[in-house]
Amino acid sequence: MKREKFFLEWSSLHGGAEIKGIVKAWLSISFAVCKPLRALRVTPNALTYFSLVLALAYLYTIETHWAIAFLVLSLMADGVDGTLAIMSKKVSKWGAALDSIISTRCAVGVGFIGLARRLCSRIYARSCGWTWGSRDRRCNYM
Repeated sequence: MKREKFFLEWSSLHGGAEIKGIVKAWLSISFAVCKPLRALRVTPNALTYFSLVLALAYLYTIETHWAIAFLVLSLMADGVDGTLAIMSKKVSKWGAALDSIISTRCAVGVGFIGLARRLCSRIYARSCGWTWGSRDRRCNYM
């Protein structure tokens, strides 16, 4: 599929939205990212589920430097699944519903859970005298 044809299909699926500026830049990046995924026969729904797995990995690693990488990868996977659906001609109501459920509800939930976990770990750490940057690990919090 050529990029211009992808732009036309994306626009028609989004109520005739104009493709210019930041939207055009994102769609161009998304198109480039999806080319190898399409060649590998990755399905859009698999990519949507994978974005959820990456979001859960973010939660698991929230106290490490890996957390930001998992968060960015999760958001990227969530952002390109629709492009992959258009490119592979697998646009469906089920895929749109799945993407909506996982990206909006679960992403918000993961964000709040992650924030709550981070806040609780800081409160616990302070309660036992541990300060950020100290080498004293008496607390062993999380």
